[in-house]
Amino acid sequence: MVHQTGLWNDFHSSLFEPRSSGKRRKKDEVRNWQLQLKKGLPSSVYTEQKLTIDVKLVDANTGDIVKLGPQSSVKVEVMVVDSDHENWTHEDLKKPLDPRKGKAPLLSGDLQVNLNGGTGVLHNVCFTDNSSWTRSGKFRLAVRVLPEHHEYISEAISEPITVKAKRGQAYEKHYPPQPEDELWRFEKIGKDGSFRLKNFGISTVREFLQQHDMDPKRLREILGMKMDKNWEGLIAHAKTCPLNGNRNENNESDSGRQLTDHNADRVHRADDKFSPKQEVTGKFSSFRYLLCNLRGIARDLRISVKFILYCQLISHLFLWGTNELS
Repeated sequence: MVHQTGLWNDFHSSLFEPRSSGKRRKKDEVRNWQLQLKKGLPSSVYTEQKLTIDVKLVDANTGDIVKLGPQSSVKVEVMVVDSDHENWTHEDLKKPLDPRKGKAPLLSGDLQVNLNGGTGVLHNVCFTDNSSWTRSGKFRLAVRVLPEHHEYISEAISEPITVKAKRGQAYEKHYPPQPEDELWRFEKIGKDGSFRLKNFGISTVREFLQQHDMDPKRLREILGMKMDKNWEGLIAHAKTCPLNGNRNENNESDSGRQLTDHNADRVHRADDKFSPKQEVTGKFSSFRYLLCNLRGIARDLRISVKFILYCQLISHLFLWGTNELS
């Protein structure tokens, strides 16, 4: 068995100690190398949600990635720490936060990696428990080098992360809501509260926006008096829905009011109900449907579309009359 002498320890330490003024580094001095997270982590996640953690080792004085030297290939590990601290010390990061009694370790996945040229990636990192039981209701992640070199490299610490139980994901509100989302994804509408709207043929966010543009007063009546105090917040949330790939926002320009995404979407959906190839006889209900769905669109556009459709109707009537005479 080979015993490390004091001379060997000095030599080994010198490999990992950055050069400064030539004096021996003291343990209470500021460490010259730092681990950092290359990109931010989400502020809220679910248990079992896979995270990818990009790590880099930088020179604390220059901010440059340390690409060469023994320290550029050290092994690092990620662990959960308490979020309540503000001023972290090395002592605070000696061991991870203990899980609740009877629970598994708080993290699973690839929790260690050797840096390559001063960078590394930890894949499939998952929280196994929610953070509600801590005093702050949040966790932090810390990335540190393995103990043999810890005194020379500072740890990386994430911002606080709220971890929610995966089973609650199915009941989460959406920001922004999507066109085909059910209505309970809105703020202030519970999962049972959307049944009233369904009775009036309004089942999705898209249909909700269409009804709001056609007749907001009627929509408000359907929702009932209990929703009056939440009306403004509900509509504001609904209008963040991205239809046709863009956020649904009303815009003003020098040329006048612009057509919003959900209005344009209504025109396309209404037009699908009225095909020029349809016979005119007995099909006027489709034409009426189209005109009704144009309500709420900017007036100049509504007039131009109506004019085109009326011309199209007259053309159909003329062709029908010609066929009858022949």
